[in-house]
Amino acid sequence: MENIGHVKLLVLLALAATRSLQAAGEMQTEALLVKDYINDSEDPCSDFYAYTCGNWIEKNKRLDLYNYLGLLKALSLVEYASTSFPKPSPAPKLPRPKECVSLVFSAMKEVVSHLYAKHHVPLEAKREVEDIVTLIKAAFIEELQGADWMDNTTRATAKEKVGHMKFKITGLSINLLMTGSLNEYHLMTTVP
Repeated sequence: MENIGHVKLLVLLALAATRSLQAAGEMQTEALLVKDYINDSEDPCSDFYAYTCGNWIEKNKRLDLYNYLGLLKALSLVEYASTSFPKPSPAPKLPRPKECVSLVFSAMKEVVSHLYAKHHVPLEAKREVEDIVTLIKAAFIEELQGADWMDNTTRATAKEKVGHMKFKITGLSINLLMTGSLNEYHLMTTVP
């Protein structure tokens, strides 16, 4: 058997398993399960989503939803997993490396930017940018002092906002690099 790549093989196995679950008898069971999600306490005319899917989130585990969305994302990227299964397309495509970089950058812009800045921007350049930002903030505060069109309350609020402004060359916040804070953040995440 030709080497088709682990990702492609896993996706093909997942698709085969999914198709086997859709036998005629089980389709009827699925239709009955859909009825369980209908929330009769909601008015279908005012909120159709809450009426038809109101109990769905409560009855399904967050991990199952996460895995399902992951499968959909993996399926959308399957054509890039192996060159032995090219997907025919009428329109010319970018060369694979450029398209791959484009896909990764569009999905994880902050992460790619962080890695680039971490490995390719010298520390001295980062310090120069920090100095420039500090000078710009000082100049802005100086301009606020001379702005006669502002009242004192607005001027004080503007100075406070400038004081709270932070900068970063590019990439991720330090909080996002700590796994504990990420886990804590995502505990409060709900899927609508």
